Amino acid sequence: MPSEPTVAELYARAADAFAGQVRAIGGHWTAPTPCAGWDVRALVQHVVEEDLWTVPLFAGRTVAEVGDVAAGDPLDAAAAAREAVAADRGDGAHRAPVVR
Repeated sequence: MPSEPTVAELYARAADAFAGQVRAIGGHWTAPTPCAGWDVRALVQHVVEEDLWTVPLFAGRTVAEVGDVAAGDPLDAAAAAREAVAADRGDGAHRAPVVR
């Protein structure tokens, strides 16, 4: 019987799926979304910034401790978070290219 996936494995699956969706955007970064006033770039930026909370909160940090995690370049921080999770899994997935 297969074991239940860990939180790190589930996070990595979600991150990989999201990265695939981002790669599929192509030249449509300025296209509108169903969210009024948001283009594709703004929506992706928002999702990436919110995702930066995932790893530290699951690691047991508080919201107050994580508060400014989105400061700076969120894609760099997202890449670092993905690398930390993948390194924890020990499968080398952290060496996968980061979507920019």
